Amino acid sequence: MQGQDLFLAKNGLVIMIIGLLGGFGWAFALLGEVAISPIPVVLADSFPGAPANWRAVHTGCLMNGIMALAIAAIMGRFEPSERDQKRVALSVTFAIWANTVFYFANLVAPNRSLSIGENALGEASLAGAVGYVTAMIGAVVLIYALIVLLRSGKDHTS
Repeated sequence: MQGQDLFLAKNGLVIMIIGLLGGFGWAFALLGEVAISPIPVVLADSFPGAPANWRAVHTGCLMNGIMALAIAAIMGRFEPSERDQKRVALSVTFAIWANTVFYFANLVAPNRSLSIGENALGEASLAGAVGYVTAMIGAVVLIYALIVLLRSGKDHTS
């Protein structure tokens, strides 16, 4: 592994670390306090964010990291041009970071970052707008990256 695939893999690993740390947030949100058993000390008697939103941070970041690692691992099999390798690596990297922004914005946005404005889940907020816009751009960029990768594939079945 070298070049663009290594760049993509390293970003995927960082996102996975963020997801693993988000698992602590999930546990603390479930407990309603920051406490690490068996240490008999409560570091904080409350923790922000709903458990379901922290679960999304945890599992979403892990899945995005795994996706980046998988794409990095198979990219060379498609024999993309150097230009296409760079496009795929940068696009997927943007998408996984955009999704991470979405997960964290979702923690504090009343509308769960599912729209720019008010929706059935809650009122509009800056966090909601930032989360929504980054996730939507990330989704389009990721679809673009996958199409670039698919188009660069050489058919060796004939």
